[in-house]
Amino acid sequence: MPLRTCLKSTALLIGISLSALALGDATYLSNTPRLIKSQQLQAVEFERVKLQVGEHLLDTEIAETAAQKTQGLMWRESLPEDSAMLFILDDRQQQCFWMRNTLIPLTLAYIDRNGRIIEFFDMQPLSDETHCATKPAQFGLEVNQGWFARKGIVPGDRIRLIEDQQPD
Repeated sequence: MPLRTCLKSTALLIGISLSALALGDATYLSNTPRLIKSQQLQAVEFERVKLQVGEHLLDTEIAETAAQKTQGLMWRESLPEDSAMLFILDDRQQQCFWMRNTLIPLTLAYIDRNGRIIEFFDMQPLSDETHCATKPAQFGLEVNQGWFARKGIVPGDRIRLIEDQQPD
């Protein structure tokens, strides 16, 4: 293959690779932790369920697939007060969350396979600080920061699915 063709092909591949990287989750603006909002952010659909925490109900989106977990609450400017996102996790692995591309201050509750809250972490918007579970966690539940405290919910409390849900 002639050198010119080889260089053009290499330049094209590098350009494609850099474009893919630029559209990916980890594109930094020089040395700042803020990220470029991906124009290719796809509309990911989330199933909704009602969860009961103590005597309180949460309208909850479920993040179970890789695409749903990757997107999570990224780029949203607000979250209604009694709303949440529940991440279905593999409790055989160490679980850690961060707030890259997330604009809302959140509280994360790690929950065990029996629905008991293990612990809480307050997380700041646009932060790469990781918040890791100290025990095996089957679920991660994100709510507006301070929601659990305002409702008097503490570690050890149980979260349960409301079974008799009617579609909207």
